[in-house]
Amino acid sequence: MKDVFVEKIITHKKGPLELFIRFMIIITTITVILTINILALFVAPEFSPFAFMVSFGLIYLAYRLFISMNIEYEYSLTNDEFNVECITAKRKRKQVFYASCKTFDRVAPLSDPEYVHKLEGSTAIHDYSSSSSREVTWYIALNHKGRNRIILFDYDDRFIEVFRRYNPRKVVTVPAEKTEE
Repeated sequence: MKDVFVEKIITHKKGPLELFIRFMIIITTITVILTINILALFVAPEFSPFAFMVSFGLIYLAYRLFISMNIEYEYSLTNDEFNVECITAKRKRKQVFYASCKTFDRVAPLSDPEYVHKLEGSTAIHDYSSSSSREVTWYIALNHKGRNRIILFDYDDRFIEVFRRYNPRKVVTVPAEKTEE
């Protein structure tokens, strides 16, 4: 067998919770800046330069919080080792999952009938998908570090082929859709 290396970067789409948090960051920053500056202007005018510096500090903090919510996941597969890294704000990289394909109990799309059974038996669910469409989301069920886990990831033919090469009985084959003539 020849060596295999496959990688893919996906951007995590923002849901309603992330949009609400971003909205609250903006509203809170504006409210606190206005409150500090109004108090400094009317109560203690000698603290106006200090309030001005604090305002810039709050704007910078809000900016850092805002961009820290930009998340990407990088899937990489080297031979039978599957690795997922979380990239925050295109700067910070952290490994969030690492396992051998040979230890997977099942690899299948979310529409798989076994998914609900595996979901009930798992103690942890890790969503490393783009969260845009559940049609392209697949799951990996495995026992990792003594816990039954479900890993959600975006479908890619290249990964499924390698998973099938190293663990053929555990990877579900999806039948091709029939074309009408």
